[in-house]
Amino acid sequence: FKQFILEHKGSKFSSYAAAHYVKSILSYLKHDEAITQFEALLAEKLDDETSYELLAALSNCYVRINQSEKAIAKLNESGKLKISKEKKNDLSMQKAVIYIHDLQDIQTGSSLIDDALSGKDIDEALLELAAAEIDYTNSFSSALKKSQRADQSVTEISNKYELFGNYPNPFNPSTTIKFSIPSVGNGHVHSSNTVLKVFDILGREVAVLVNAPMSAGEHEVTFKGSGLPSGVYIYTLKVNEFSQSRKMLLLK
Repeated sequence: FKQFILEHKGSKFSSYAAAHYVKSILSYLKHDEAITQFEALLAEKLDDETSYELLAALSNCYVRINQSEKAIAKLNESGKLKISKEKKNDLSMQKAVIYIHDLQDIQTGSSLIDDALSGKDIDEALLELAAAEIDYTNSFSSALKKSQRADQSVTEISNKYELFGNYPNPFNPSTTIKFSIPSVGNGHVHSSNTVLKVFDILGREVAVLVNAPMSAGEHEVTFKGSGLPSGVYIYTLKVNEFSQSRKMLLLK
């Protein structure tokens, strides 16, 4: 496969050969040894599609030997190549997974998921992976908040707004969104207006679920996405200066 790649640079079969070359190398070499082989072949100034296959393999090897920053660097190199939109989406998802699971950078990972799902005609496999990652990030955020609340007094907890993860997620066609409103003084009605809206990934408003004063306590509302296309949607709770958003995935 290596000989074919070197003798047929730019051939439409070169990237195909590269994919099989990667599998062959990884079947009998350790990851650090495979890295040396892939780097040497990349130095031969190959076409972009072939380089993409090798850079993706390098990134995977660096992840396996716990060098996540180098893995990200290789994926960033891939992003500079002239490759299809589908492959660019895959790159964003690969980086998202590394940021979320290896670097524990939920914010950057979530932003990369948004990038991967911002186009049209998203591959179903990509949507399913995104659904799993969104579910993980929502669960991670909830666990972190629970941990933080455990160190607070009961009084402080009762004076907190909170927007919870929707369930189910992903969903089709409807899902439940829960949020909590704190009590104010000795009363049970919160006088400030409570607004809960849903937006698509481009920031366009698609639904207003709540727009009224709400009583203190936990509330649930149902969002129906029957007339909407598959994709990531953002739901945002706003009360006075408080604002919190979460992501959900409609998967048809």
